[in-house]
Amino acid sequence: MSALTTDSAQRLLGLWDRQQTAYVAHRENRFTVMLDVLRLHFDTDEVHVLDLACGPGAIAQRVLTALPRAT
Repeated sequence: MSALTTDSAQRLLGLWDRQQTAYVAHRENRFTVMLDVLRLHFDTDEVHVLDLACGPGAIAQRVLTALPRAT
């Protein structure tokens, strides 16, 4: 078994996102609202976010994209 590369992980996450979009109405809108709430409660994008690893990282990826200085 080979190690999971970053490219492979990104590809799998993309497949997951496409599959979930078929099942969850307005999925991207929900992510947008979550990120908007984070922005409202923090004056800076230097925030610490805890992803409890309950999925493939779909939310964590979006947080890190929207708030590039977040950890």
